[in-house]
Amino acid sequence: MSVQSTPQQTKIARSAVQLSQGLVATDVGINRSYLSQFERSLNN
Repeated sequence: MSVQSTPQQTKIARSAVQLSQGLVATDVGINRSYLSQFERSLNN
């Protein structure tokens, strides 16, 4: 199943459940720096 979300939706959802970028990135198999760039809309 593929789920799409905007950078803003991703950051809001992650923050709402109090998960770090590092934990989320590890769980989905990407680098933390990539997630950070995505949430800041630098890499989407």
